[in-house]
Parts: sequence; C-alpha cells; structure tokens
Amino acid sequence: MLAEMTAAQFNEWLAFDKIEPLNDGLRIEEQLTLLLALFAEANRNRKQRFSPYRFDDFALPRYRGKPKPVDGKAIFKQAKLWALAALPEKVLKQFMERKKAKD
Repeated sequence: MLAEMTAAQFNEWLAFDKIEPLNDGLRIEEQLTLLLALFAEANRNRKQRFSPYRFDDFALPRYRGKPKPVDGKAIFKQAKLWALAALPEKVLKQFMERKKAKD
C-alpha cells in the first residue's frame, strides 16, 4: 500500500487519524474480535442459540477472561472508520469536507 500512497495522501491519513483515531487504544486483535462478536450476534439464530455471543467466544487465549466494556456506539464508530478507510480518495475528501462544514 505504501508503494501506491503519495506523501500527500499519507499526511492526509495522519491528519484524519488525529481527528478520528483509527485505534482508540485497542490492539488490532481486540478490534477484530469485537467486530466478529458483533457480526455473529447480528446474525445469530435465536432459536438455535439462546445466549448472545460474547467477546471471549472469539478472543485469542491471551485476551480471554479480561472483560472489556463493550460499547455499541464505539463498535459502530470503529466499523464506520474502517468503511471510510476503504473509500476512494475523492469520496473520502467529500466526506471530510461535509464533516468540517457541520463542525
């Protein structure tokens, strides 16, 4: 990806990360685990599985047993940011301009 990214694009991503941090202090494994749990829960067949999915159902062994406060808004925000990261540069610029106009 870096071979295709210009210095200007990289600087834009750094600026974007300051406004909307992509990490929020969680390791990538924890972020993916939260998304897996969210996806599984959203698609859970409630007739076959009565109890909801939990973080520990998908966590790597070193993260199990460490309860993390799960905030639905934070998970939605993270998913939204990952979706934004996949957008073409032109669309991302339009999004950022609209966001600045609102603020």
